[in-house]
Amino acid sequence: MIFKRKIKILYLILSVTALLMAGCGSTTNTSEAGNTGVFVDATISLTDAGTTVAGQIDVVQDICDATVTPIKYEDFFDALGDVTFDTTSILPDNNDTTLYIDSYRVDYLPLPSPDSSGNMLMPPALNSVSWNKTIILPSNGSVSATIVTVPVATKLEFYNTGFLSLAPQGFYTVRVTFFGKSISGQSFTIIVDGDALFSNYDNC
Repeated sequence: MIFKRKIKILYLILSVTALLMAGCGSTTNTSEAGNTGVFVDATISLTDAGTTVAGQIDVVQDICDATVTPIKYEDFFDALGDVTFDTTSILPDNNDTTLYIDSYRVDYLPLPSPDSSGNMLMPPALNSVSWNKTIILPSNGSVSATIVTVPVATKLEFYNTGFLSLAPQGFYTVRVTFFGKSISGQSFTIIVDGDALFSNYDNC
């Protein structure tokens, strides 16, 4: 590509926190442009098959009907995240500030979780997961994408720790870190946090 002016974009760190407030899945956002010439606002909503509130992650596949053949189970899939990015360039209009995401990593940060007596317990550490994913963030634009946030394997990893025998649910910050390069080849990261509740939701 030919540019009228080479853009020197040093580094991008965007920190977005999605807070699950009173079970309603509300989000709040903050963003930093740093020296990139681009502001990025992002939101994420965690969704799982059959659950009714954003952030509820079902970790047990319940039997809905054992009297039929084959046995009928509830829907049980990877939990997803719907992410929206809004970009605003503060550079002159003739500067192309397109950003290219090529992969992301999901980390699960345990949060204090109440047991049935009101005591606070710390859920178990879970392994991070990573995927390749192409998302193009245009200059002064908006784009949405759906990503996997909690795969079935991670649900089973949590369930197999036995934590649900100690507390009804485990609270986590699901942290998604996106990796990419600007159109001039400089690396950047974007971090989006969403709070989640890992539990046995009967969705039959």
